[in-house]
Amino acid sequence: MGVYRFDIVPSEADEPVELTFADDGEALAEARHALSDLMRDAARGGTTMIDRIEVRRDDGSLVGIVGY
Repeated sequence: MGVYRFDIVPSEADEPVELTFADDGEALAEARHALSDLMRDAARGGTTMIDRIEVRRDDGSLVGIVGY
């Protein structure tokens, strides 16, 4: 299990979300679901659309970018 940081771009939050997953694939899959949820909520609320979620390991290395 590893700690992954989800950086939501653009974001109003000061800190990234930190979550624990078994591996990179699981973290990226969850980022895809999270992006879908965020985009749906933004569309309903009439707010700025989220561009992407950058997934990074705890050491800061980039795992991948999930975008639409």
